[in-house]
Amino acid sequence: MASDSLANLSREELVSKVQQAEQLFQQEQRRSNSLNDELKAAKEQNVLVQKQAEQEEEFIVNKLMKRLDQLKREKQVLANEVEQEEEYLVNNLQRRLAKVNEEKASLESRLTTEQEYLDNQLQKKLTELNLERNKMNTEKVNLENQLEAEQEYILNKLHKQVTVPCVHVPDFATATASNTQPAGPKYIPCKRKSNMQRPSIMTMGIVHSSSKSKQNLV
Repeated sequence: MASDSLANLSREELVSKVQQAEQLFQQEQRRSNSLNDELKAAKEQNVLVQKQAEQEEEFIVNKLMKRLDQLKREKQVLANEVEQEEEYLVNNLQRRLAKVNEEKASLESRLTTEQEYLDNQLQKKLTELNLERNKMNTEKVNLENQLEAEQEYILNKLHKQVTVPCVHVPDFATATASNTQPAGPKYIPCKRKSNMQRPSIMTMGIVHSSSKSKQNLV
């Protein structure tokens, strides 16, 4: 039917149809070329964007890797510092603990020595006090015995001076003159002499003070 319609057209109409067809073809060709150019530009843009994206991704990855390496190095440095600090603290604490233990042992030894010294001094003092007490008790006993002996001596002497009888000697001359035998001795009690020694006040005071001394010693 198309061929029948074209056959019915005149030359001029055919030429006009051909020209229209050529114009349409040229428009479509220009459109196709424009689309191809746009597609090519889009592809190039896509490639460029993809390349830029890859570059940016690589840059970000490299940056992250560098940052990760830096963080690892910083972590290792911090770990070393922490380990050194811990080692320093442990060593310092061990030194301080050893020093404290040494001071403790020294103080204990010193206290033991001082305690032994004080015990020895106290024992020595107690021994000296016991010896002094025994000596004082001995002196006290001796003094008491001496005082008792002196008192007994004084009392015996006084008793003898007071109670010893005196012997009256007969007059042999008178008996010879009268040619008579002398009478036997006549015992008469002697009167107390006026110059008889009595215990002085000083002697009595000494005896009294000695008695007090003995009581204090007791």
